[in-house]
Amino acid sequence: MKATRDKLSDLISTVVKKEWDAEIAPEGIVDLTGDMAHGDLTTTAPMRLAKTLRQAPPKTAERLVELLEAELESGHELSDAVGEVFSAGGFVNFRMSPAFLALLAKRICSFGPDYGRGESTGRKVQVEFVSANPTGPLTVAHGRQAALGDTLANILSFAGDDVQRDYYLNDSGNQIRMLGLSVWLRAREILGHDIELPENAYRGDYIADIARKALDKLPEQVFSSQEQGIEPCGVLACEHILDWIRDDLERFGVTFDNYFSQRELEHSSAIDDTMARFDEKGLLYEKDGATWLKTSRFGDRDDRVVIKERRKLYISHP
Repeated sequence: MKATRDKLSDLISTVVKKEWDAEIAPEGIVDLTGDMAHGDLTTTAPMRLAKTLRQAPPKTAERLVELLEAELESGHELSDAVGEVFSAGGFVNFRMSPAFLALLAKRICSFGPDYGRGESTGRKVQVEFVSANPTGPLTVAHGRQAALGDTLANILSFAGDDVQRDYYLNDSGNQIRMLGLSVWLRAREILGHDIELPENAYRGDYIADIARKALDKLPEQVFSSQEQGIEPCGVLACEHILDWIRDDLERFGVTFDNYFSQRELEHSSAIDDTMARFDEKGLLYEKDGATWLKTSRFGDRDDRVVIKERRKLYISHP
């Protein structure tokens, strides 16, 4: 269909040049109609010519129909493809012939699942989706996010983009500390100790399951000190929950090229290096005990806080 649209665009440009000695670029002047009742293809050429010809688009459309019909009747290569040409206000619409549509259907079948696949655009696209915190199993809402994100990535890839699917793993910070504490306390409970869970602790049965794994895999001294036990319990819990997440997503038919860990980022020099580059460019300043980034210089509504507390980097939102 694209080749046919291109040929039809060229024909319109040629007819317009011959009749009105006007230039109209063929790119984008023929498109699919929004409603099949109005035909298969349409052109806005009469509207584009309104200023040049100083003529109402409907009048130009009527004349353009006459000229195109004459060309098609004279044996143009599109004669067998176009079944009808008619004006609709300031548009000229085209209804393709049954023979053309039958040939198009046969061609689509011959290409199979590759029909419509775009050539490489040379463009790299990063699609981040799902990115559920590794503090518990996936929910139905996460399944919706997975379906939507993976479909978008598939469409971009099919169109010719080089797509990378990313899962941003928030495996650091207060939520993970609470996860580690919840597992540590449950492990203590299994060992026979009385415990009192904080109000915002994680309480699902899966926490007890992870606590049993922690008791089996971590050194005994981990469970004698809360201060020493939270981090290793949190790391182990994250690893197990991430395994569940990966398994659920793979069974759902969704895979990722990269699981990007916040904990690994914070343990690397990347944050310090980035902040140093911002500072060198004069993009940082101190206000109200926080460090701000001058994002307003780049079209943002307000500057953003990048350091609220030492070693905690985040972007605030209004």
